[in-house]
Amino acid sequence: MLKDTYERYAARLEKVVARRPGSRFAITHAMCQEGLRAFQERSVVVWANYHFPIEIITAFGFVPFLYEIAAGFVSSNGEARPFLEAAELRQYSRDSCSYHRVAIGGVLEGHFPPPAVALGVSHPCDGQSKVAEVVSQSFDCPYLLVDVPYDYSEAAVDYVERQLARVVGQLEAFTGYRLDEDRLRQTVRHANRLRELMIGVNELRKTVPSPLYGRAAWEFRFQAHTLWATERCVSLYEQHLDELRRKVERGAAPGEKLRLLWLLAIMNFAHDFFDMLEGEFGAHTVMEETNTVYWPEFDERRPLRGLAEKIMRNPFAGPISRRVDQAVALAKEYRVDGAIHMSHWGCRQGCGGVRMLADALAKVGVPLLDLDGDCVDDRNYSPGQVKTRVQGFIEMLQ
Repeated sequence: MLKDTYERYAARLEKVVARRPGSRFAITHAMCQEGLRAFQERSVVVWANYHFPIEIITAFGFVPFLYEIAAGFVSSNGEARPFLEAAELRQYSRDSCSYHRVAIGGVLEGHFPPPAVALGVSHPCDGQSKVAEVVSQSFDCPYLLVDVPYDYSEAAVDYVERQLARVVGQLEAFTGYRLDEDRLRQTVRHANRLRELMIGVNELRKTVPSPLYGRAAWEFRFQAHTLWATERCVSLYEQHLDELRRKVERGAAPGEKLRLLWLLAIMNFAHDFFDMLEGEFGAHTVMEETNTVYWPEFDERRPLRGLAEKIMRNPFAGPISRRVDQAVALAKEYRVDGAIHMSHWGCRQGCGGVRMLADALAKVGVPLLDLDGDCVDDRNYSPGQVKTRVQGFIEMLQ
């Protein structure tokens, strides 16, 4: 089913990109093409969660299959329910994360590509680690988990770096492929260039009115992650930045009355939430916490050290104070009037910090709306209830 979805979407987007050249549709088209590579006979497919350093997989020349992104894509095409039900029929609870239930359902029903290896990191949640275990057992493939310490320190970075080196060695042993040092350095150069471009995009988004907001901002970064640290991704990000610069020069996004910060994830399935938010209220989400650049530039001479540093500096790892401090800083930098937290059903680590986020943002004059719902399973989303709560929140901000 997933392969058919990629093929249909890629064929449709190819016509759209030819008719309306632009980075937004081009990045989705490229993501679908990358997804189809996972179903090619000679491809070495490596499953990984969103927070594993994809640079390693890319440097090997393997095809990364990021199951959480695949789950979001399935949901955006209205095809998540069969995957969810397949997992639930086998006693996987609806209280668990729907991203992970889609992944498990895709495995159990044979719709997702078989991996040579499954990779993961232990943060930010236990669910993703358990998904990788299911994948490993279902396909009888190795599963390698990088253990991430709770507190940041040089010793902790050393510990993660050593584990990444072991992962590289084990990947070589399991697949028979050697990691080319020159290719790894080239991958790191691409990653550094993308970091620079992301910072450029984020700086432009501080403009009033912002040239990038809402679903378009979230989707571009989410989909680009599948292509991360490749020449193709760099080219699309350069195009993206250039388009935003031109928008700013023209005076972008008229109608911005309120500026909002978005916390956690967004709903992937079809909905009119952002049409309502932007069209009815002129409220634009001008920044998301998942779009921040929180890691330093990589040293090409020590790429694994840089990747370990990136893992350890993730605001979703370690104490909640990291996430809180980042949210407060973003609220100030982007001069937001309010914040919305999408409390994704089953996301314990995401939802558990809402009270502390709300209290900290309130101290700098930024009210927070906590929306209960689901980012993948539309059965856990109530449009009427959401609209009522948003209307009350906007009235308060106004």
